[in-house]
Amino acid sequence: MHCVAGISRSTAIAWVIVFDKLKGKPDAVRRSFDIVRKLRPILSPNRHVLRLGIEALTEKGSRKRVMQQFQDCLEELECPESAFFPSYAYQPAQDDQR
Repeated sequence: MHCVAGISRSTAIAWVIVFDKLKGKPDAVRRSFDIVRKLRPILSPNRHVLRLGIEALTEKGSRKRVMQQFQDCLEELECPESAFFPSYAYQPAQDDQR
């Protein structure tokens, strides 16, 4: 995995992949975060990539809890983004309504 600076998209993808490998464990989010942060201390994971990964890898009933665990880890990074997981509500375009 690689992105221009190796800080945003690649760290988000790495975190999601490690989480997927550990997701049967109760502390999977924390452990996967610690692994990625140890390997790449300069990280600011792309929130949209994280959200897509979480939605793809978790069951609907546990998503809110998992997203909160990811958010708790992100708060430790003191990143400038205030909304870690903004809602991406689908808004139909004019063309979709025809």
